[in-house]
Parts: sequence; structure tokens; C-alpha cells
Amino acid sequence: PPSSSCSARRPARGILLALVVLVAGAGCSATAFASSSSTSSTSSTTLEPSIDDSSAQLAEHHDESSFSAGVPARDTRMSVEQYISSLVQKGEVSSDDFHVHGWRWHSLSFVRDAKRLERLALHLLKAGDDMREEDGAMLDKAAEHVIDFNLAGLTNVENDVWFPWLRERLCGDKSTEIVAEERHRKQLGRIIDAVVEERDHLNRLAHAVRDQAKVASASDGDPSKRKEAITNVAEMSASLATRFQSLFETSAERILVPAVALIVPERDQRSVSNKVIRKLGVLDSRRHLVGMYDAVLDEGSTKERELFESEMPSLARAMIPRWRRKLYDPTAGMLDGLSVRD
Repeated sequence: PPSSSCSARRPARGILLALVVLVAGAGCSATAFASSSSTSSTSSTTLEPSIDDSSAQLAEHHDESSFSAGVPARDTRMSVEQYISSLVQKGEVSSDDFHVHGWRWHSLSFVRDAKRLERLALHLLKAGDDMREEDGAMLDKAAEHVIDFNLAGLTNVENDVWFPWLRERLCGDKSTEIVAEERHRKQLGRIIDAVVEERDHLNRLAHAVRDQAKVASASDGDPSKRKEAITNVAEMSASLATRFQSLFETSAERILVPAVALIVPERDQRSVSNKVIRKLGVLDSRRHLVGMYDAVLDEGSTKERELFESEMPSLARAMIPRWRRKLYDPTAGMLDGLSVRD
């Protein structure tokens, strides 16, 4: 994980222009931007269909007591929240001043997919002895999408772009004009460190989910072991979704989002787009966009849907049905129980 120091230096970046590139590059080769796509970044997840001791331990101890709370001491969190709340009340900061919504929507997309993976595993368990060999392969392919694609893409962007950028912009020298008190900058730094630490814990749990899905798909495996693995996938996916969503709501939405809105100019927020495109790759970014769109719709928030529509170029929105059919459904469709057979 990145260092806990708030002295990291990366150029500021944003998100809207990324989607313009997605559309403009529709007829171009994806290789121009795909050097750091999620495919190349997930080699650590290509595991044999068996689990090591650490994965087995995670499978047995995946409840909230297994990991840190993902937030610093309550006093630190409360102090920063009160400081930001006071600025909101004074009208100095508004949610309208936050513009890096792609990160928010990607987080919501992963939470949604983790819940879908849990439901798929529970559905397969209901089949009991009637479960087909293809069902195990379907669960494995679904887990591959959730962990090796969706979470891997989000993790790459966060570790290489988002968290270093947050440290620079929220607790580095560039924030001193807005956050005059050093204690508040240090508190923001500790919150970022705690979020990174918890995300690392959740990534280890996610890789254990991936291991268990491989066990479930082993055609020559012990049926009882396969059933146990599917149960583990269901339980750990539920834990992933719950803990990830809690982390997002308590530390991201209540602290980091308003802090960025307060401190970072809109121009600097939006300039993150090119870096994000290079990390995700053009084709992968289109797949991610479909998942983000579905997550926004599932939220059931009119304001969130209107925000998505206002931030996304109309051509990008118009391409979503095509990208869903060509890029998204062939892999993510497994989460809805689509057959893996030709």
C-alpha cells in the first residue's frame, strides 16, 4: 500500500474528459491505451483451483471482527466531520463542487456486483444435488468478472492515481490555503491511510472469494467440497459488499468527497480523466461504464441518475446498449445466471 506520508506528489486529474475519449476512440485500436488494463494487473488472481492456508483462514473468518474498522480513531473522524460540516453550513462547500464521480460510481458498481455474486451462489446452493457441472463454471466466470475485472480495475486506479492524488491535494502543501490548520490536514491524511488499509484487507478477502469460486468449478472435485466452496463464496461476497459499502459511506461520502469539493478546483478534479483512461484501457472503460450506469439506476435516486446524465456525454450514453451487448453481458451476464454453454 502507499506510504502513510502526505507528501506524495502526482499531477492533479479529473473524470469527464475520459468519457469523451471513450466515445472518440470507438473506432480506434484499444491497444493505444491498454498498457495498464485490468487484464495485465490481475496476474496475482490467476490461481489454481485450491486454496492456501491464508485463503482458508479468510474463508472461515470474514466477518467484521476479522479486519480493522477502516477508519481512524473516532475523535479524529468526528473532528474532521465537524470541521467540514461547519464549512457546509457556511456555504463554503457543496456537493455540486465535487466532480470525480467516476470513482464514486465505480465503487457503487463493485458493491452491486458483490451482492449479485452472493445471490448467484445462493441460487446455486438451492439446486442441491441437481447442480450441474456448468453451474460451477458459471460461478467461476461470474467471480472472475467481479474480482479480476471490476475490483481489479478500481484498485489499480485507487492505488496508482486516486489515493496518491488525495494525499497531495488534501494534506499536502497545495491544501494549506484552504485547510489552514495543520491538525486537520494530518487528520485527513490518517483517514486516507485508514481507508487504504481497509481496502487492502478487503482485497485479500476478495482474492479468497476468487479461490473458492475456482474450487467450486473444479469438475473433478469432491461434491461436498464444491458445495462448501459455494457457501463460502456466498458468505464472503455478502461480507465484501457490506464492508465495502460501509467504508464508502462513512469515509468517502461523508469526509473525502466534501473535502475534495472544498479544497480542489474543478479544473484539477476533471484533469484525472487521461490517467484513468490509461489505467483502465479504452475497452475496459466501456465495460466499467455500463456497470456504473446499472449501479446508478439500482440506487433509485433521481438526483444520482440526473447527475450521471449531466456528467456523461450524450454520445457515451447512447453507446451504452451496444457496449452492454458486445462487451458487458458476455462476462457480467453470468451474475444473472446466464448459461455458460455455447
